[in-house]
Amino acid sequence: MQAEAAELTDLFRGSAAGESYLVNEKGLVLLGPEGGHFNSLNDRTGDGYFDRISKQTFPSGAESLTALNGESLLASFSRTGFAGTTVVSLTSQKAALKAVSLLIFRSLLFVVVLISGSVILGLFASNNLTASLTDLSNATQQVAEGNFDIRVKTNSTDEVGALAVSFNTMAEEVSRLLSETAEKARMQGELNTARTVQETLFPPTTANLGLVQIAGFYEPASECGGDWWFYNESNGKVFLWIGDATGHGAPAALITSAARSASTVIENLNLEPKDAMTLMNRAIYDVSKGRIMMTFFLASIDLKTRRMTYVNASHEAPYLIHKKNGTLKKGFDPLERSEQSSFGTSA
Repeated sequence: MQAEAAELTDLFRGSAAGESYLVNEKGLVLLGPEGGHFNSLNDRTGDGYFDRISKQTFPSGAESLTALNGESLLASFSRTGFAGTTVVSLTSQKAALKAVSLLIFRSLLFVVVLISGSVILGLFASNNLTASLTDLSNATQQVAEGNFDIRVKTNSTDEVGALAVSFNTMAEEVSRLLSETAEKARMQGELNTARTVQETLFPPTTANLGLVQIAGFYEPASECGGDWWFYNESNGKVFLWIGDATGHGAPAALITSAARSASTVIENLNLEPKDAMTLMNRAIYDVSKGRIMMTFFLASIDLKTRRMTYVNASHEAPYLIHKKNGTLKKGFDPLERSEQSSFGTSA
């Protein structure tokens, strides 16, 4: 009990925040600050402070007042509920405002430091963002000028970094598409050239060779193909050449070129169709190495005897259309009686 009393006495005597008094119901000081010489609370506060608070029904309260020595004080009270005692605390307004001012100053200093740090970080981030956007703008300008090999360095994983990655992907895709387009244009040009060259392999579409009238037509499915036809007159005979290489495109067109070259040599040898076909077979086989096959029909029409001799090498049989009294018959006969040879293989 004595220890608790000592602690209570120290509490009132050692308050650093201000002055604390324990007064009875008449305002007499029971406990106060060390060195205090006031017997009554009104002797410290004056202005009838205790008289006012003793009349209040609230158990606690606070107000500002002027002490007898002219000092401005902040006063607060709280009734203990024990033997009519009340605890009164007095704090100098100057000291209290000084603490508030210090708190405000520290708060302002913290705000200034916080804003300064935010500005510095904002400037740093803004510089990085501006630099990245400048790189993207310069790269976009170079792409607009036709330089699709430009790439942007990506040093971040934010939205700007994702935009740079998308830009690089777009530039790579555009560059790839341009390369493919250029390659296709080159191949298309080569195919058009091949078609032009192949057209020189064909004779005029119509001809009158004595008793023989010729009319022909050729149109490839693509730029160039493997179909070829030709005619020539030699030693009183008209020769008809019709060939069809397997496949289409440039490889088949090359085989037709080889067939035309071989026919140029063979047509001057005055050979029968079967012998001419044997030489043609050898020429096609040697050129294609047996990889590309070619069917062929070769006919020889003797202008004196009006006799036609022909040989068919796996080609679809031509049709014979009869004419009687100046009128073409509706029916037609396939030329199937021919000397067959295996064309496109070694003979």
